[in-house]
Amino acid sequence: MESIKGYFDILQIVSHIKIIAFDLMEVILWRDEPKDYMYQDFNRYFDLDDAGFYPWVKEKYELSRTQAEERILEYMREYYRVVDKTVFDLVKQYPFALATNHLSVVIDFIDEIGIKKHFSWITNSSEILVRKPDSKFFTILLDKVQENPKDILYIDDYVGNIEAAKNMGFQVLHFNEDHKQTNLKESILTKLSDL
Repeated sequence: MESIKGYFDILQIVSHIKIIAFDLMEVILWRDEPKDYMYQDFNRYFDLDDAGFYPWVKEKYELSRTQAEERILEYMREYYRVVDKTVFDLVKQYPFALATNHLSVVIDFIDEIGIKKHFSWITNSSEILVRKPDSKFFTILLDKVQENPKDILYIDDYVGNIEAAKNMGFQVLHFNEDHKQTNLKESILTKLSDL
């Protein structure tokens, strides 16, 4: 255990990274393919923000927002899972930020499963009404964390978001299929050692 702590200490001295910012889906959480048609349909429209999703679900399924949120939470409980719980060991050395395009109910879900506490800042498209890869999204994230983008490691699975963050000066890790063969924590440690 002492050797791992020493490794983190060395990385922090060598690396200038002060914050690690994560996309949520396909980085922190993976989503299994739902079997139920309604959940498959929901899944296709989760990329809408709250203002677009809830009117759609009311019209198509005649569900109120409260009913829809209850169904979405059921769906998340069944089909979402944490990719790599060991990544939260890094929060002892680096504050975490969450940067996601998702419905606001996902924040209730990450709180319910006990991972919200690991994020010092949360930027969600449904709350700020702007989506990645728009540079305004990253500007809002920077306003929240009050750090220079060069001091933030941003991790996402979508190359468009990675390119947008890189263009704004963030250090980036494209968490793609190659990285998923290892684990998130190992991928981050490797990236930090390369900076």
